[in-house]
Amino acid sequence: MKLRANRRDIRKRLCRFGLIAFAILFILLVVEEVAFKFQNPPVRSTSPNAIWIRHFWVDKDHTDAEYRALAVRLRNMEINDVYFRTKPEAMRTLLGRRT
Repeated sequence: MKLRANRRDIRKRLCRFGLIAFAILFILLVVEEVAFKFQNPPVRSTSPNAIWIRHFWVDKDHTDAEYRALAVRLRNMEINDVYFRTKPEAMRTLLGRRT
């Protein structure tokens, strides 16, 4: 009888230890996930509206009036994100590298 009681006690202790270890591991994983999300927030647009600006906006010089007109147009269209499409030649020019 005493042997059975010792085995039951050992099983209970192992079960408690396993549950405690699992709970601690789960809490650590949740804390790590939350901390990661706050450190690296997802990059998302605040609006579904976006537009691609074509080559000519990068390749050519524009006046202040043209930039203002573009800004007004983007505001009127409620566009929050603008993506610039460039060619390799334009990137070299922008970076100051001439080939």
